[in-house]
Amino acid sequence: MLESLERKQNFIVLSRSERLSKEFIQDAAAPHVRAIGAVANYIDAALPDSSIYKHEVTFGNGSRIIALPASPDTARSYEGNVLLDEFAFHKDPRRIYEAIEPTITRGYSLSIISTPNGRQGTYYELAKEAGLVDGRPYTSRWSSHKTDIHQAIAQGCRDRDGKALDAEELRIGCLDEEMWLQEYCCAFLSTASQWIPPELFAANVSADANSGDPSPHCHGLYAGWDVARNRDLSVIWLAEMVGDVSWTRGIVEMKNLSTPHQMQIARQLMPQIQRLVIDKSSMGLSIFEQLESEFGPHRVEGVQFTLGNKEALAVYAKRRMEEQKTRIPDTEMVRNSFRSVKKLTTATGQARFDAEHDAKFGHADHWWAFCMAESAHASQVTEDVMVYEEQVSISPELDEFDLRYGL
Repeated sequence: MLESLERKQNFIVLSRSERLSKEFIQDAAAPHVRAIGAVANYIDAALPDSSIYKHEVTFGNGSRIIALPASPDTARSYEGNVLLDEFAFHKDPRRIYEAIEPTITRGYSLSIISTPNGRQGTYYELAKEAGLVDGRPYTSRWSSHKTDIHQAIAQGCRDRDGKALDAEELRIGCLDEEMWLQEYCCAFLSTASQWIPPELFAANVSADANSGDPSPHCHGLYAGWDVARNRDLSVIWLAEMVGDVSWTRGIVEMKNLSTPHQMQIARQLMPQIQRLVIDKSSMGLSIFEQLESEFGPHRVEGVQFTLGNKEALAVYAKRRMEEQKTRIPDTEMVRNSFRSVKKLTTATGQARFDAEHDAKFGHADHWWAFCMAESAHASQVTEDVMVYEEQVSISPELDEFDLRYGL
């Protein structure tokens, strides 16, 4: 910030999304600009005029701080000192780095700030080179720094209300030990036990996927509903098929809502839904039976959450993600839900997919709702094929060519 006042120069900040780039300007840059202005007025010092916009701070001396969503294209669009914010979670991080590297050789600096995201990806490779992984730097081209939660608290880090942070309270609020070690202790963890590794999740993220209520203009949606009442979240995931790619058009989260209230919300959504798959285990059974009687079995399907059925759902959803045929939103809730699912093996050798219960993030509720939404489309296609086959009557007079083309 102070460098911007010394002489004319650009600082480009690439954040993980459009929303976060705006937040960087409003929550990080703008308060510092105002604070510097207040100090300058107090000591009666000369200071270049400044203007704060959604994505940019400009100074009277010509300096600019520009925050943009990260992509290889935006990385090539500007010249200046570059800051990569949460680089481990950027989409196409390698291509972004490749786009930036030639630019900074012209005399600009590159700073990278990020929470670890497993032992994979471009950020992990650079962090290892800088000595942040095992304490042994491989080159001297980086000035590396690490601040975990304990160091931050010792240096006076406080919450927005000015209250001192408590490490143990933060640890209790974590989904599991892995979340604590990665998000707060800056540890690079192996992702081998995760069913959906970070790089697979990132490959399916889209800024155009909707994590809020679906638009009333969206119709023909496929939905999955992971039903809950008290302990976990009740989540309806809604997706639209565009070709063979499913785009998330809405996520409805319900917590501590009565069954009649949840039913009312589902009925309001049904005009937009072509097919809904419901977890009919436990309390979900009565909800499934009621909706099936109202809208028919062709539009409402129930799935019992047995080990075998959960395995089928998880395997199919993962395969769709591996083929990059899903577009999902990147929110803290969705990311942690997908990350929490682990594949275990029972004493009898059967696969078991499960996650830890968490007061904040639930019980992988978003993941299972997503799986059922993917299943809703798959089962719809299967039913359509079955109906077509039932309508075709084969005549002995038809030859092979006629059968192939349904003539």
